Amino acid sequence: MQATFLDVRNAVMDALQTVFPELPVYGEEPGEAQSLPRLYVRLPEGTHTQEMGRRFRRENSVVVRYDPSGALPNEDMYTMADRLTVELQQVSLAGKPLTGRDMRFEIAEGALLFYVTYQFVVAAQAPDDPAMQTLDHVEGIK
Repeated sequence: MQATFLDVRNAVMDALQTVFPELPVYGEEPGEAQSLPRLYVRLPEGTHTQEMGRRFRRENSVVVRYDPSGALPNEDMYTMADRLTVELQQVSLAGKPLTGRDMRFEIAEGALLFYVTYQFVVAAQAPDDPAMQTLDHVEGIK
């Protein structure tokens, strides 16, 4: 599988837009003028570790921020945390399922911060080494 860090963020955003069509989903920090409620997805951390040969393991930590609106914001945030746990358990990346793990959440400064990690393997491009030259060989008896 060939995938970039940005592809992972976009896969999470696509999953959220499918499940929550009524909420705007942002990939960049929304301004104060943006309407509430809203979702904001970011990748604060990612790793790319060589395993063997051309094979690398990528680990992407994703944070989904939910800014609620309404009379009962805490209740709304707990409900959203439950839904995110279910909906982000598996997202589609390049047509293949990508399973979320290490899910947790916290409520800080009036917003829900939901954390999930996605891990997958990528392969580096094979080097384009030139082929050997050919040798014309004639067999015969002298």
